Amino acid sequence: MRDIGLQRGVVQLQEHNTNWKDLFEKEKKSLVEHFPNRILEISHGGSTAIPCIPAKPIIDIFAIVPSLQVAENMRAELEELSYHYRGEEGVPERVLYAKGKEENRTHHLHLVERDSGEWKNHLLIKSYYLRHPEVANEYAELKMALAEKYPNDRGAYGKGKNEFVKSVIEKAKDEESTDILGVDIGGVVLDFIPYLHKDIDFLEIPEIEGAIDSIAELNSSRFKNRVHIVSRYTGEGPAKVLGWLRNKDFFTRTGIPEENFHPCALRHEKAPICVDLGITHFIDDQIEVLSHMVGKVPNLYLFGDAEHKPDFGETYQHVLMVPTWPQVLMELEK
Repeated sequence: MRDIGLQRGVVQLQEHNTNWKDLFEKEKKSLVEHFPNRILEISHGGSTAIPCIPAKPIIDIFAIVPSLQVAENMRAELEELSYHYRGEEGVPERVLYAKGKEENRTHHLHLVERDSGEWKNHLLIKSYYLRHPEVANEYAELKMALAEKYPNDRGAYGKGKNEFVKSVIEKAKDEESTDILGVDIGGVVLDFIPYLHKDIDFLEIPEIEGAIDSIAELNSSRFKNRVHIVSRYTGEGPAKVLGWLRNKDFFTRTGIPEENFHPCALRHEKAPICVDLGITHFIDDQIEVLSHMVGKVPNLYLFGDAEHKPDFGETYQHVLMVPTWPQVLMELEK
């Protein structure tokens, strides 16, 4: 079975494919390279972006453009990349392009303006499903039932989802003003720096004093089960960190589910993860990481000793220094 590609009008769902994220990233890279001044921000949308939801094997891409007129004017260049112009298709706040021939559509590109309801709803829906896997599972069941009922009628299939999706948007809006915390691991929870050049079992590295108990307190009070771990590790790093967290009984002690652990390979990748999750407060020990979040995550906290942080210019004007976990609690529980 192909990773992506489906005939226009056909409804055929596949279980979540881990390659979909990579295929999105590949297409994102291509689009940004071709339209560096016109595609201002880009995000993986639709069910292929949610791990527990089956989806049609077509990658949905939401991209911000300066205006819908700019989106219209990109037609000829996008056609050179095998995208076909579809116009608004019943959605006044977007311009849609579909990639691939009708018998094998692979991508849907939704060009929208930053202040549009389409962009805001995309972010609301995606972050809500990621925060509420139980609702994502309900949606998955509905989709499978509709796909069985309407295998060759994508219009009826879409209409059958409308009420559920509208209810999710309303629930997400109700939570929109709710604070969501993101926390790094290395140098914030896991005290690895003193052991960088020492021969020590990774599982034996201690936690930073008070870290896990403080996170548990925040998860049960102000953030009320809305805490995510977003951490950068390459190679075997994510598995090692997950093993360390389990060894410290982190998930039981804090009440944070394992699915709220989000590893990434590069520092700048933390920012889009935080945007997708709707994170409002983020703690990291690397000023470079926080520099990518300025203007995207409202409240940024730089953990650790300020004297040993590199110079990142104006970024420091947007962050609050929190050298210890007692200081974190004092700031976040105000």
